[in-house]
Amino acid sequence: MIAFYSGTQAQQGKTSLAINAAALMAEKGMTVCLVDFDTGKAGLTRLCGYNEDDPPGCDLATFFERSTPARGPAGTSLVAAPLPEREWFPDPAQAGRLVADLAARYDAVVLDFGARLISPSVKAALRQCDRIFIVALPHRTAASTVARLRGQWLAEIGGERVAVIVNRVGYRDSNISPRNVAQLLGREEFFEIPDDPAVAAAEDGAARGKPYDPPSLKKKNPVRRALLYILESACIIGRAAKEG
Repeated sequence: MIAFYSGTQAQQGKTSLAINAAALMAEKGMTVCLVDFDTGKAGLTRLCGYNEDDPPGCDLATFFERSTPARGPAGTSLVAAPLPEREWFPDPAQAGRLVADLAARYDAVVLDFGARLISPSVKAALRQCDRIFIVALPHRTAASTVARLRGQWLAEIGGERVAVIVNRVGYRDSNISPRNVAQLLGREEFFEIPDDPAVAAAEDGAARGKPYDPPSLKKKNPVRRALLYILESACIIGRAAKEG
């Protein structure tokens, strides 16, 4: 059970990381379900190729009526955000039940959150996660906004399960080091994901109606190497799955 979250700061690359991590786990033989908790934008749902004209069939609002998730990319499954998007979120009991139900069915469940406050419903979902990845860009303003997550809620959720991912390291507008990002977030240890044009290209292709092609499935892709290291370090995939 893993989550990608940045609090109220959007555009940190959470969705791309979630879908590429899920694709890697599926490649390693795990059954994986993605959950799009971004009910404001449904970015993951749309990236997976669904829209109002081609709805996924099972979403957060209908999950307990139609409990068979939709097809996701690269052999994954998907519990979509409702389309059209609306600022709605399951109540705490629903969120907890949904995550627990999926955890019993799949080897891994990957939760993707939008720019959302740490509400009781978000806490209910995050409490069930084995690993929570707080994602921030190497940009001082963005990292400072994400850093507002520090404090009481980390203790409530379980700070020992929280890890920092500094995404798109080396991109053009970077103005702070990955280590300084981690320090802003109150963490000594952190993971880095390099900036990779292939990630944006895959998203652009999906926006034009092509099936999303996760860059992490390309053998020499730098995001692949970084995500494999993260998933192994977090004991999400075993050492036997590590590439030689």
